[in-house]
Amino acid sequence: TDGTVERTAGTVTTSSGVDPNGANNTSTIDAIPVMTSSTTPSGVASASSYNGQYVAFWAFDGFDTDANHIWITASGSTGWLQYQFPTAKIINKYSITVHNIVRAPHTFSLQGSNTGAFAGEQVTISAGTHSAAWVAGVKEYFIFSNSTAYTHYRLDVTVNKGDVLLSVGVLELIEA
Repeated sequence: TDGTVERTAGTVTTSSGVDPNGANNTSTIDAIPVMTSSTTPSGVASASSYNGQYVAFWAFDGFDTDANHIWITASGSTGWLQYQFPTAKIINKYSITVHNIVRAPHTFSLQGSNTGAFAGEQVTISAGTHSAAWVAGVKEYFIFSNSTAYTHYRLDVTVNKGDVLLSVGVLELIEA
């Protein structure tokens, strides 16, 4: 294979980039610029917490093969990873790359917000359980229907694959 897998909320999609519900996006171009800090070159990368050097922006730095450039929670097997765009974008596909299988997301959702408060105004635009086995270093795409532009996108993980910490190697958000 080409080192990628396409899924829709944990269900395998067609190789054409069309999910069983009709969402269509064959792009693989990340709408997030390669981040070199939490705010450089643009937007804001943030997370519920981070463990030492494993800060949020590492998940947006484009190094999907470097296990040292990942986000890890400070404690706990749940958490969220977020990117704020300078202007609203319509996202209908995302990818996750993991390096530590037992710290990988299991049950998670992608939420959108235009305020960034995430206090009830957010919309869950994709949700599911990753029932398949993750493969370390392999990018998995998740495609869904969405026609609303948001400035803030949050990957909210409520269950991981079993470790006491949660980690994500790379999170990409792909425009419709």
